[in-house]
Amino acid sequence: MDITAVREIGLAVNAAHRFIHLVPESARQAAELGVTDRAAAYFAFRSAPMGAVPWQVTLATFYNVSPRTVRSTTGVWGAAQPELWQAARYAAAEHALGRVGVA
Repeated sequence: MDITAVREIGLAVNAAHRFIHLVPESARQAAELGVTDRAAAYFAFRSAPMGAVPWQVTLATFYNVSPRTVRSTTGVWGAAQPELWQAARYAAAEHALGRVGVA
Protein backbone atom coordinates (compact mmCIF):
# COMPACT_ATOMS: atom_id res chain seq x y z
CA MET A 1 0.00 0.00 0.00
CA ASP A 2 1.30 3.43 -0.95
CA ILE A 3 1.48 5.62 2.16
CA THR A 4 1.26 8.76 0.02
CA ALA A 5 -2.08 7.63 -1.37
CA VAL A 6 -3.32 6.85 2.14
CA ARG A 7 -2.24 10.30 3.33
CA GLU A 8 -3.99 12.00 0.38
CA ILE A 9 -7.20 10.10 1.03
CA GLY A 10 -7.00 11.03 4.69
CA LEU A 11 -6.59 14.71 3.82
CA ALA A 12 -9.57 14.60 1.47
CA VAL A 13 -11.79 12.91 4.04
CA ASN A 14 -10.71 15.37 6.73
CA ALA A 15 -11.44 18.34 4.46
CA ALA A 16 -14.93 16.99 3.78
CA HIS A 17 -15.48 16.40 7.50
CA ARG A 18 -14.01 19.63 8.90
CA PHE A 19 -15.67 22.19 6.67
CA ILE A 20 -19.01 21.81 8.41
CA HIS A 21 -17.69 23.35 11.62
CA LEU A 22 -16.51 26.51 9.87
CA VAL A 23 -19.41 27.43 7.61
CA PRO A 24 -22.00 29.99 8.75
CA GLU A 25 -24.79 27.52 8.02
CA SER A 26 -23.72 25.48 11.05
CA ALA A 27 -23.98 28.47 13.38
CA ARG A 28 -27.43 29.26 11.99
CA GLN A 29 -28.63 25.69 12.45
CA ALA A 30 -27.32 25.61 16.02
CA ALA A 31 -29.00 28.94 16.77
CA GLU A 32 -32.28 27.51 15.49
CA LEU A 33 -31.83 24.77 18.10
CA GLY A 34 -31.25 27.41 20.76
CA VAL A 35 -27.45 27.24 21.07
CA THR A 36 -25.32 30.22 20.04
CA ASP A 37 -22.07 29.25 21.78
CA ARG A 38 -19.81 27.99 19.00
CA ALA A 39 -17.94 25.47 21.16
CA ALA A 40 -21.15 24.00 22.55
CA ALA A 41 -22.59 23.70 19.04
CA TYR A 42 -19.39 22.12 17.72
CA PHE A 43 -19.38 19.40 20.35
CA ALA A 44 -23.14 18.87 20.10
CA PHE A 45 -22.75 18.24 16.38
CA ARG A 46 -19.78 15.93 17.03
CA SER A 47 -21.37 14.07 19.98
CA ALA A 48 -24.90 13.67 18.65
CA PRO A 49 -24.24 10.26 17.03
CA MET A 50 -23.45 8.90 20.52
CA GLY A 51 -26.83 10.02 21.88
CA ALA A 52 -27.52 12.33 24.81
CA VAL A 53 -24.21 11.66 26.54
CA PRO A 54 -22.88 13.79 29.40
CA TRP A 55 -20.03 16.17 28.65
CA GLN A 56 -17.61 13.78 30.36
CA VAL A 57 -18.21 11.17 27.63
CA THR A 58 -17.60 13.81 24.98
CA LEU A 59 -14.39 14.79 26.76
CA ALA A 60 -13.22 11.17 26.85
CA THR A 61 -14.04 10.77 23.15
CA PHE A 62 -12.31 13.98 22.06
CA TYR A 63 -9.54 13.75 24.65
CA ASN A 64 -7.23 16.32 23.09
CA VAL A 65 -9.54 19.26 23.85
CA SER A 66 -9.70 21.41 26.96
CA PRO A 67 -12.20 20.08 29.53
CA ARG A 68 -13.44 23.64 30.03
CA THR A 69 -14.31 23.85 26.35
CA VAL A 70 -16.09 20.51 26.30
CA ARG A 71 -17.97 21.36 29.49
CA SER A 72 -19.74 24.04 27.43
CA THR A 73 -21.92 21.26 26.02
CA THR A 74 -23.78 21.02 29.32
CA GLY A 75 -27.40 21.69 28.43
CA VAL A 76 -27.24 21.13 24.67
CA TRP A 77 -29.43 18.03 24.92
CA GLY A 78 -32.00 20.14 26.77
CA ALA A 79 -32.04 22.54 23.82
CA ALA A 80 -32.57 19.72 21.31
CA GLN A 81 -32.32 15.95 21.19
CA PRO A 82 -29.28 14.38 19.48
CA GLU A 83 -31.38 13.36 16.49
CA LEU A 84 -32.21 17.01 15.85
CA TRP A 85 -28.53 17.95 16.13
CA GLN A 86 -27.66 15.34 13.53
CA ALA A 87 -30.41 16.56 11.22
CA ALA A 88 -29.20 20.14 11.70
CA ARG A 89 -25.65 19.14 10.82
CA TYR A 90 -26.82 17.43 7.63
CA ALA A 91 -28.98 20.45 6.73
CA ALA A 92 -26.04 22.80 7.29
CA ALA A 93 -23.83 20.65 5.06
CA GLU A 94 -26.46 20.50 2.34
CA HIS A 95 -26.97 24.28 2.38
CA ALA A 96 -23.25 25.04 2.48
CA LEU A 97 -22.45 22.66 -0.38
CA GLY A 98 -25.37 24.05 -2.38
CA ARG A 99 -24.19 27.60 -1.78
CA VAL A 100 -20.86 26.82 -3.44
CA GLY A 101 -22.42 24.74 -6.21
CA VAL A 102 -21.30 21.30 -5.07
CA ALA A 103 -24.67 19.79 -4.12
